[in-house]
Amino acid sequence: MLPLYPQLKAEIERCLIDVAWQAAQGQLGPFAGMPPARQHEGDRLEYMTIDGDEKRATYQRAAVDYEVRPADIPTMTFHDAVGVVAGKGRELGVQQAQIYYESLNQSLEEVGNAVDAGGQPFSVDLLLQLLEKVQISFDEHGNPQLPTLHIGPDLEASASQVLANLGEDPSAQARLNDIIEKKKEVWNAEQDRRKLVD
Repeated sequence: MLPLYPQLKAEIERCLIDVAWQAAQGQLGPFAGMPPARQHEGDRLEYMTIDGDEKRATYQRAAVDYEVRPADIPTMTFHDAVGVVAGKGRELGVQQAQIYYESLNQSLEEVGNAVDAGGQPFSVDLLLQLLEKVQISFDEHGNPQLPTLHIGPDLEASASQVLANLGEDPSAQARLNDIIEKKKEVWNAEQDRRKLVD
């Protein structure tokens, strides 16, 4: 009888799960590194927002299928298995990212932070409208921590041009500075309301 090697099988399984997880994380963009949360029972999630509103969310399925045919096993190397698992992990990550972006868009619309461009191209004015909608934090020296802009590859060239235009347009720079000053006042007021806890 051939040995079963249960410890080796468990180690290989852990390795392949890690490969799939890392591949999925690579597709999540700004959502990568989000801490996982486990819920051991139930079919929905209830949570409270920062404003004290109770929300309810239903789970969405993200899954990939792969079937190993018995005829493939004798010739499949560990490298082949890693490649398959990484590919399926990437597929899963794309699905997860789509779910996260849909949830984010829904939340933005609910709180009124969505900006409808009305089919217009990305512009300096649109960028400034976006910055007016978001919270901006500041470091200990009072420097703004501007948000990261996440765009699709189809907008990369126009976004680069918009950022260049923003830097060259004195009126746009003045408007940006005004937005940052208003955000700084809000930030400082929020920091003043915070209480230190021993």
